[in-house]
This record gives sequence, structure tokens and C-alpha cells, in this order.
Amino acid sequence: LNYNMNGMTDPPIWNSTPPTALASYHSTFDIRNNLIINFPAVLSDTYGSGAFATGDYYTRPVDRGLIRNINNTLINSHPGVRVKPQEPQFTFGALWDPYDYWGGAANEDNYYVFNTPFFTYGQTPKIVLPNTETSKGVVINGPLYGVLNFVVNKTNGRNTAFLNQIDVKRLNSSLATVGTMSVAEAYEGQLLGNMRHFATHPSGIYELDFPTINTINDLLLEFINMQSTNDYQVMGVEYSGNYKIKYLFSTLGGTEEENEVVAGDYLHVYKSVSNMSAVMNAPIGEVYWQDRINNKVWFKVRGGLNLGSSNDPAYSDYNLYKYMRIRMMGNESPLSLATEDIETNTKSLKVYPNPTSGAEVLLEWNTSNNANNAISITNSLGIIMFKDQSSQLIGDAHLKVNVSSWSNGIYFVTIGEETVKFIKNGSF
Repeated sequence: LNYNMNGMTDPPIWNSTPPTALASYHSTFDIRNNLIINFPAVLSDTYGSGAFATGDYYTRPVDRGLIRNINNTLINSHPGVRVKPQEPQFTFGALWDPYDYWGGAANEDNYYVFNTPFFTYGQTPKIVLPNTETSKGVVINGPLYGVLNFVVNKTNGRNTAFLNQIDVKRLNSSLATVGTMSVAEAYEGQLLGNMRHFATHPSGIYELDFPTINTINDLLLEFINMQSTNDYQVMGVEYSGNYKIKYLFSTLGGTEEENEVVAGDYLHVYKSVSNMSAVMNAPIGEVYWQDRINNKVWFKVRGGLNLGSSNDPAYSDYNLYKYMRIRMMGNESPLSLATEDIETNTKSLKVYPNPTSGAEVLLEWNTSNNANNAISITNSLGIIMFKDQSSQLIGDAHLKVNVSSWSNGIYFVTIGEETVKFIKNGSF
């Protein structure tokens, strides 16, 4: 392919747009053994240019099919300008670059992504020549995982597209927002309306919301590119606190219609833990915490569930993406705040009121030994919110603590070897 050589001019269909040599149609076609000459990058906010079109990778959040595009030589040609979606109801995925077409470091797990903090936070992105303004993308180190194919309340699935809006935040280790993305709600038959997904990086924590859905008590998500048991991702999703989770599990099966869970080689039931810190620090993942106060479920996905298939080619979609699913199922009927979510004050250490929406809580306790009577209050991340080592009282004691500036959530009060929890603004 040799653009504009030997006096050739643009074919009429190209008159208003920059030329792009080849398109794989989201890796449907393999691009092999080509010599591509004179397809440079052209500065544009609308159209792509270069050797490979990048505006048709909308079916998956991470596209790995470029590994099938072998033995292509580029001369005076940009590998391909990143093109952003022109409509708000669909999104484009990250591109795996195993042959370093876009200039990533050799022997690195390189991905070509948009130059936004949602993708690049915490990394040193590599500039794609001639510059980021023209290329619209940068190269970062992976791996990148993909989240897609949402099934909410069993109302959509194999035969019904999911068209609701999704809002995603990328959080740092302190749970501060460092990047966002959104895919707008679509309507039936709208162009690419069912293409809604997002890519994640294991260094990030991600929070997924469905702003147009009021109640969620059953949710299924698909994950791709979590190739091994060393791949982990911490994530939170919107989930109605009135519906206490019965099961949260990973599986390979199509389970959106199933209502019971039986563990096996390809179905791992996740363990419930008591706070966000336990989720983040779980050494082998497969745990979850339901924050019923804030209508969230936080979980740590572990990859390696899908071992691939020896009956398929090595670079088949099944072996490239190694999809797996996370399913969470709640009670079929709403529940009030469960007794295990608040303390009943049967211990010697008591907190009043609990739950609280006020500015203060009252701690009461009784001890006959002042050797270890320091007081600490931590949040669900394990961050110390209050500490008092001066309360060396013997017998009945009490202390008021100002919580007016604290966020809604669950807090843990520890005095000596005794711990109870209380809820700030915790009524449903």
C-alpha cells in the first residue's frame, strides 16, 4: 500500500478525510505481511490516520487481536492515530501492542491508550511520535483487564442488550478519585449502543455505578485478560444495601438465570470480610465486603480461572481473552439493617447511639485493669480516626467523641482487647 506515490491522487471517497491504510474491524481480520508506505499521522479531532485504523475497536475494553497482525513493515507511516468516540453512548477499548508498533519498550507488556488519568495515573506514559496532540494516545505498561457484559437484575442477557449508563471512577490507594469515565445511556437500535465497557489496571481501584438504575440485587460482570492467578483487581460496584448478598462467586458459565451455587473447579465462592482494608489486603483475593450503608460491594477478583482450550488455536479469541464472570446474588426480598451489621451492646464496651446521624457518639466501658486501656477508632480502611491513650480509668467510664466531620460508613472502636463497631448515618 503506497499512498500518493507516482502521481496517484486520493480516491474520491477520501477527499474529506485523512487516509488510513488498513482496518481489522475490531480484530475480525488479521493484517499480515504488508509493506505500508506514506501513511503519516494527520492532526484531527475526528478522523484517524496512519497504517492501522483504531476507531473500530469498540466491542471489548481491551483488544488483544493485534498479536495476529504479523510481519508488517511501516515506512514513513504512523502506526495509527487513536480516535475517540464521536457519540457518548459507546466507547473504544485499549489496544495491546505486542509488536511495539507504537514505540513501547521492548519486552514490556505495552498498551496503546487514550492520554487520560483514567488510564495513565501512576505511570510514566511513553509519548507516541510525533506528539501526543497528534497521536491522541500514549503507551503504558500493563497488564490491562477488561470489564464488560453487565447483566443487572436478570433483566438483560443473551437476547437483550444492556443499554443503561455506566459511570466509573478510578481511585488511588486512599480511595481518592484520580480518573473518571462514563458511557451514556443508549436506546434500542442506536449505533453501537450496547458497546459499554471499561479497562482497568491492577494498580488502580475502580468504582462502578449505574446512575439510571434505582435498585440492584443481582449483578453479573464479565472480566477478560486476567490470565493467571497472579492477576488481581480491586473493584466496587453499586448494589442496594437493602439486599444482603447471599453469594458472590467467579465462574466461567452463563449463570444469569441460575439461583443456586455449587462450588467446583470453575466456580469459586468468595468469602465475606468485614471492611475495605480486608478486601484490599487479601493475599489471594476472592473476598468481598458489602458496604450496606453506602450501597456498595467491594471485592478483589483473582484471575487464572480460565485455563484456555488446547482444542482452539493459541491466538483464538477464547485463548487470548480467557474470559471469566463475577456474579453477586442477594436476598429476593428487602431486609432491614441486619443485626450483624451493628453491635447490640451486649459487650462491656458500648457505643450510643448506634447507628448515629448526630455529631457525637458516647463510649461506655467497664474495666478493672488499666494496663491496656487506650482507645482507638478506625474506619473500614484501617485508618485511625481517633486515638486517646490518656483514659486510664478503672471501673465504669465514658467518653464522648466528635464524629461530625467523618464520612458515612462503619467504624471500629477498640479499647484494650475489645472491639465493637458502629455506623455513621446508617439507617436504611
